Amino acid sequence: MRLIINGESCDLLVSAGLSLQQLLQQLGYLQIRPEDAAVSGNFIVAVNQQIVSAALYATTGLNEDDCIDILGAITGG
Repeated sequence: MRLIINGESCDLLVSAGLSLQQLLQQLGYLQIRPEDAAVSGNFIVAVNQQIVSAALYATTGLNEDDCIDILGAITGG
């Protein structure tokens, strides 16, 4: 499956039905806590320029050529 992640074209060897949550886990952005299945991470994600709530990561399916932007907060002084 070809996806555009943060502006870079990526070819992934995955089966059909990849969810946004699975992608974020594979990329190392996301940790799932088994005791409560809560999602942890300090970032927001947009799929095709639409922000996706963390509560919807598991049910958001990805399609060929989707554009995924992962944005994290940067602080400083």
